Amino acid sequence: MHASISRWRCRLWGIAGAGNSRRLVGFLSHQGKWLIILPPLLFLLVFFLIPFGFALVISFADTAVRVPPFTDILSVSPDWHIHLTLNLGNFKYLFTDEVYGLSYIYSLKTAFFSTLICLGLGYPMAYAIARTSKSTQGILLLIIILPFWTSFLLRVYALEGIIRETGLLNTALLWLGVIDHPLQIMRTTFAVVPRNHLFLSAFHGTALVRDARETRSCPAGSGG
Repeated sequence: MHASISRWRCRLWGIAGAGNSRRLVGFLSHQGKWLIILPPLLFLLVFFLIPFGFALVISFADTAVRVPPFTDILSVSPDWHIHLTLNLGNFKYLFTDEVYGLSYIYSLKTAFFSTLICLGLGYPMAYAIARTSKSTQGILLLIIILPFWTSFLLRVYALEGIIRETGLLNTALLWLGVIDHPLQIMRTTFAVVPRNHLFLSAFHGTALVRDARETRSCPAGSGG
């Protein structure tokens, strides 16, 4: 009698365990994507969205000699009346000061020419990579991705070592006799253009061109 009760108990536990496993698999299949999205979403919320909210609140406040050094835009009086005080002087100064206006125009001009350079160099490079064999594509893409494994700050310092007056580029040109004096590249528009995005555009362009080739290679009327 005791042995039969033990067998029935094991069967019930097995059925319950199988049911729990199926429920767990069903939960992961339906909600698993949120388990992947949630960590970076929380990271962006804590380190980007919340600080941006603080900066937005400060932009509507006045400066004050205290800690923190700005006034409160939302306050509650002793009789529980809520007062909202917004200062638009910061935004007026932002759009009327000449320094900010010139900075906006310069940023737009730099972004425009950077985009043209990305399109002119990145996508031909991507097209050339897409026409190679699959094994060669992996090697070429790895060469493009490798610089992004290093810190952005390290890439900036490495670029500075190349384009400064005593850098690698000027030293090589002087040694070859191409120039008589070092070129002034630092602190110019040419130095500001984010050349690292050229490689990034090639990386994305390769996938686009490869998908286009695969689409053209599919026979007409195929379901895949």
